[in-house]
Amino acid sequence: MAAAWRVGRGCMNGDGKTTPAPGHKFSPLRAALWLALVLVAAKAALFFDPELEFVGTPLDASAVLGLAMVSCKDVLFALCAGLLGEGLWRLRRDRLVRHLLVGAYAVCALYAVIALGVFRYFNRPLSYDLIRFMHGGAAAWSSVKEQLTVPITLALVGVPLAVVTLVAWDARRRPRAPRWALGVAAVWIVAGGWQVRPQAEDWKLARQDALRLAISPHFELLRSTFTGLTGSKPAFPKDFSPEEMEEFRSIGGRHFAGTENFQMPPGEKSFGNAGFDPVNPVNVERSSS
Repeated sequence: MAAAWRVGRGCMNGDGKTTPAPGHKFSPLRAALWLALVLVAAKAALFFDPELEFVGTPLDASAVLGLAMVSCKDVLFALCAGLLGEGLWRLRRDRLVRHLLVGAYAVCALYAVIALGVFRYFNRPLSYDLIRFMHGGAAAWSSVKEQLTVPITLALVGVPLAVVTLVAWDARRRPRAPRWALGVAAVWIVAGGWQVRPQAEDWKLARQDALRLAISPHFELLRSTFTGLTGSKPAFPKDFSPEEMEEFRSIGGRHFAGTENFQMPPGEKSFGNAGFDPVNPVNVERSSS
């Protein structure tokens, strides 16, 4: 893999920037298409899992639409990552930027595998609030590691290496992402987004589980972390005012105006009045039986 990725030292431009060696055809958007394929495969591992009962058979046409529903946002995330990578690649075309982009895609593929165990345990993607609720990542890891079976453990190592290998091999073939692949990704996103739209069956448990699976774990972690770190939080006073503490006292023990002049309604008797013996309804029920 290292030999496949090794390129020439390149040459120095007039502006002092190092360019890749001639013949190297790395494209961040094309690499992101491989990432999109890996993300769809990760969602398929959950969607076609018999224990989760999302779908009966993978050969059904509705199952393909269901897979598009639960993975369309993952494909959208991969394309957004590819477009951001294209912008960075156009600004600086050198080996360091290429390695950083491929490493970022490999990390995204690694997190897709981790998201499998997270969804199996919590039935939802990992978020910033969920990590805070569990008092840090150590508690989250202790919960998720129970779902790390042998196949998932092997995937934690094999999937990122597969992404790096595919990108390195594909970088020597074509300079740009093929239009037909971008067209398939666009159709996949539209078809899945049409299935995600609000429907009358959203109240059903199976539909709710599918909608939770349709959430992109990468988008959700980024969104919730940004909101949790920058969003405003409601501030509650630590100490209650004396007026508020009056609500926890009896009427006779209150000291503020409006409480000392309280009178029972006509015909009502207070428990403190002499000659009034409150009846225990439990005793009445026992005596009557």
